[in-house]
Parts: sequence; structure tokens; C-alpha cells
Amino acid sequence: MSGYGGPVFCITGDSAFLHSGTLALEECASRGLKMVIIVIDNGSAVSTGGQTIPARIVFPQAAKTVSVRHGLMSSTEYRSMLQHLCNWNGVSILHLRVEMEK
Repeated sequence: MSGYGGPVFCITGDSAFLHSGTLALEECASRGLKMVIIVIDNGSAVSTGGQTIPARIVFPQAAKTVSVRHGLMSSTEYRSMLQHLCNWNGVSILHLRVEMEK
């Protein structure tokens, strides 16, 4: 990918991020990669039956992190926020908190 200056995008859930994303994040940061990670946080592991996630997600301080609640922002605000994260020179994270319907 020589000459490619844009960030790589990764979209993952909270459970998957806790299981394996944190290690990949550390690898990306140590290599100086430009990456935007979107973590969709619904507080449960839907893919394995909806178990509640007992741990709180902690993001490394080296990553630019923005945490928002889905549904409270307009598409224009999302677009602006993603552009801001794309301009970050390194790993950036959009922590998207989603309320599950009961």
C-alpha cells in the first residue's frame, strides 16, 4: 500500500474488541499506523446469546478517543466527527454506545 495516506477502518463490537481488539490496537499503535476503530458498545455479547459484558472498555491514552451515544447526533455531526478522527495521525477510536431494545 505504498503511497496510501488514508486511515484503515475497523468496525467491531464491544465483546469482540475486549477479546481480541485490544491486542491489535497495541500492535497498530506500536507500528505507527493510521487507523480509525469504531467500537459499537451495546453492553452485551449478542453473537453468543446476549451475555452482559462484565468489564468496562478501557482505551489506551495514546489513541484519540471520542465516546458518543448513538441516536443523539445528526448525520452531519457524525460525518464531522469521523473526518476529525480520520485526520488524527495514529490510532483513533469512535466509541459508539448503543442502547439495546428490551
